[in-house]
Amino acid sequence: MSTNLRSEWARGTLAVLLWAILANTVGAQSTPVTTASGGDGLTRTADFRRATVEAKDLARMQDIDGAERKLTTLNVTETGTMEWHRETAGRLIRVADELVREGARGQGAALANRTLQRLADCVTLAKRCGDKRSEADAKALAGWIHERYRGNIRTALAVYRDAAELAPEDRSVKEALDRLQQAEAMLNARVRAARR
Repeated sequence: MSTNLRSEWARGTLAVLLWAILANTVGAQSTPVTTASGGDGLTRTADFRRATVEAKDLARMQDIDGAERKLTTLNVTETGTMEWHRETAGRLIRVADELVREGARGQGAALANRTLQRLADCVTLAKRCGDKRSEADAKALAGWIHERYRGNIRTALAVYRDAAELAPEDRSVKEALDRLQQAEAMLNARVRAARR
């Protein structure tokens, strides 16, 4: 992979990750930062760290449902809403990424798959509401997950195309789509050359 292509990939990845982080906080901005038991921001940070550690432990034991339940105890949005699914997806993918970096690839992939389920729910609710921006954002993150965690470039391209159609003004989606299309074209050219 060329240096230019790597830096483009990194920028696209960063943009998608930032969306995941922002999606997690944007829905929560109008809600006071407290836990179910009350508390200030410091308590919430400690709760977040504790829930993350416990969710990773549950995921390592193959209890993906338990890991998700543990993480959703921190959600500040109403259960079942588009914002709740987006917030949950953000929490799941952060923990999935930590697990992969720690060498627990299978468990990270399982959490990434659960993230895709939450994003699909978010897309369904966004369509019902006619919220193309939220639908595009969820699809862009799903494209990144298909690319990074599943290695499924074709599905990632299809999902990025959908996101680009929904939000043609979104530069990060367009860049991710262009980057993957270029990578696919380069790979196809190498395959054709090798066959000669």
